[in-house]
Amino acid sequence: MAVAHDPRAGLLTGLGTVDGSAFTVAGKYPPAGSTVPARTGVPSVPTQDGRLNVVPTKLEWLMITPHGKAAVKGKSARHGFLGYAEAGKFRGVVWPLSAGNVPPEQPLYDTSPGASWDIDRAEPKRVTAGAMIIDSRWIPGLPQLRGTGGLLDDTLRITPRT
Repeated sequence: MAVAHDPRAGLLTGLGTVDGSAFTVAGKYPPAGSTVPARTGVPSVPTQDGRLNVVPTKLEWLMITPHGKAAVKGKSARHGFLGYAEAGKFRGVVWPLSAGNVPPEQPLYDTSPGASWDIDRAEPKRVTAGAMIIDSRWIPGLPQLRGTGGLLDDTLRITPRT
C-alpha cells in the first residue's frame, strides 16, 4: 500500500451505516504543510461479542482524489482502520495491530471482503443511512477559472465593510 498525499487537499466528513457497521469520519490536513491530518474517524463494527468501537489515537493519512473519492487510515491503541468513501458509499476495514500496520488478508472486519486496497478498486458499499461530504476543491492541478467572458478571475477580492 503506497499513499501519496497533499496536505492542501480538501475535507472528508460523514457518518452513517453500512451492512451492520457504523462510522463517523472527519478529516482535513491543518495548515502549514502538516503531514498528519487533524480530526477523527470512529468505526463501530459487529463482532462475536457485540460491537467494537475503534476510537482512534491518531489519523495517519487522508487522501482525496480529484474524482471525489477519499481514503483515511488511523489507529487506536489496539486496532488499525481504513475507510474508503465516495458519493453515497463507504468501506470500513478494522484489524488488530498485532497483525501489523497494514490490514492482513483476513482483517477482523471488512464491509467489502476481498476487495482491493487501491482507492479506485476498493468497492465501498452503499450507505444505508447517513450523510457524507468529500470536498476536493483544494487539490492542485484542477483547472482554474480565468478572466473574462463571465468566468471568475484567478483572485477573489473581498472588500471589508466600513
